[in-house]
Amino acid sequence: MNPENQVPLSVATPVPPSQIENLCRTLVAEPDPAKQRHYWSLLQQSAPSSKALDLALNCIMNPSAPNRGEAVRYLRICFPDRLPGLLEAFARDPDEELRYQLSEFLRDSDQDAAVGMKIGMLGKATPEKQEVLIKEIALLGNLFHLEALTGLDNLAGGDSVFSRAAALLAKRTKTQAAGN
Repeated sequence: MNPENQVPLSVATPVPPSQIENLCRTLVAEPDPAKQRHYWSLLQQSAPSSKALDLALNCIMNPSAPNRGEAVRYLRICFPDRLPGLLEAFARDPDEELRYQLSEFLRDSDQDAAVGMKIGMLGKATPEKQEVLIKEIALLGNLFHLEALTGLDNLAGGDSVFSRAAALLAKRTKTQAAGN
């Protein structure tokens, strides 16, 4: 393979604009989701590109495409102006990583709404994602979120994932209240 067309392996080095189109082709052809995530990381560290923008939008629109969340993350970093429309359209998408990345975008402009979105994801999230969400809710939530978590826990019959998040959030909010 011509060295000019090789995909760079280092995430620390941005991809030169002349190689982004090749990287996009490589990403589309790559069957391994782990390698796809790596290629998205390379794109995220590089200059925004219309080719990568088109690839990200096509990926997001295809419900069976792997790494849709990485495509949203690329847009969050390189084309944040594209996300408000996607937020409404995909807020209830079954792809949890896609929804998570949308909640991270929302966090930049409306933290309360982002925490609410994360709470909404909590009940159906994988155990790994639940742990991430619980920590973020506990870190970013407020008393209104605590009330919502308590209500959802009651609806779930108690001792649910919502109670775990509520316990951590209650601990943090009580600590803050005691410090004031």
